Amino acid sequence: MSSRSRILRVIVVWMPALALVVSACSSAPAGAPAPTRTRLPAPTVAPGSVVQVTRGSITYAIVSRGRLMLSREATLSFQLGGLLRTLSVQPGSQVKQGEVLAELDAWEMESEVFSAQNDVDMLRVRLDQSRAARAQATAAAQADLEVAKAQDAVSALARDRKNQEIAEGKVPHGRVEEQLIQDLTVQSDLDRARLSQAQVRFRLAQVNTEEPVLVETLKQAKARLERLQSRLDAAKLRAPFEGVIVALDAQVGDNLQVYQKIGVIADPSRPILVASVFEEDIPRISVGLAVTVKFDGYPARTFGGKVSQVGVQPIPSQGKNAYEVTITFDDPAGVPAGVRQGAEVSIAAQTRSDSLLVPARAVIREGIQSYVQAVREGGAVRVPIQLGVSDGTRSVVLAGLQEGDAVKAP
Repeated sequence: MSSRSRILRVIVVWMPALALVVSACSSAPAGAPAPTRTRLPAPTVAPGSVVQVTRGSITYAIVSRGRLMLSREATLSFQLGGLLRTLSVQPGSQVKQGEVLAELDAWEMESEVFSAQNDVDMLRVRLDQSRAARAQATAAAQADLEVAKAQDAVSALARDRKNQEIAEGKVPHGRVEEQLIQDLTVQSDLDRARLSQAQVRFRLAQVNTEEPVLVETLKQAKARLERLQSRLDAAKLRAPFEGVIVALDAQVGDNLQVYQKIGVIADPSRPILVASVFEEDIPRISVGLAVTVKFDGYPARTFGGKVSQVGVQPIPSQGKNAYEVTITFDDPAGVPAGVRQGAEVSIAAQTRSDSLLVPARAVIREGIQSYVQAVREGGAVRVPIQLGVSDGTRSVVLAGLQEGDAVKAP
């Protein structure tokens, strides 16, 4: 058997019998594990046994290796450098959005925030006191103003009434009456002056020269507090979204640099599988093709999916070009946990009916020529045949045999 035959890239599934899949040797770009040469399945035909050539439907499938990924991942890192004080999660931990995952040692920033908060609190107290004093002074000036208004009205009314009585002749016009009118006029002028003073005091009471200064000072203190608080918050690493911790690359006590990666978080609700496929197989792959996946940790289970994306950037591997093929699952919720675990991927590239099939165990290969021991009346006869693809258990016969012919396994 030639080396090309041993490294299978395309498999055939014999539909009338049971579906058998042979893993192919494939390339592994960044998203997939390194290609491995998978052992062929055990022979299903015993040596020396006689079997018949049959017809049936076959499905061409491209077999590769892949790795489970999540379509939404994020690198975890601090915007600050410092000593890692706490680490509240481990790989596999389920976290909520905004949950604190880790903290840096930030006692100096905490002290600065505490001091800034005290400054803000004291300024607020002073501003409240200033406003209360202004309100109290305004209320007192308002009361004085009301009294002055009333007194001014009373004195003006008394003066005007006496003048009217004299004018109407209701009281005799003499020296006494003139003196009385003069006194009433003087009192009215005094009350009017007191009213003017009360109005000025009221306006001044409403003006607080200290308050604008305190307001501006408080504004600046709040801005400083917000800056310090924001910097302190940066010392706490929070989950950017709900998900699972995929990996952690740091531990408590590590001295971290700015934006140093300490782990990865991913959203487990949207798993994908990234497989690597050799360049020569890419033309047979298109978006929407059905895919069967077997995870290394769950060899007895199969998971269905579809090709969602075919990469356009080649990745050199083992002397060949390979491309990343992204696969989505039919039932994402049923995909087992275990991000980045490896899997065998079978992409159903083409189906053909009415193919002539012979057990691969009955094929004899010498160089590029293939033979079978056809059973005739005189015994087994060596017959050259032309083969198509094979899965290591069944091979497609293109020429040299007919349906119903009997062949003997060597």
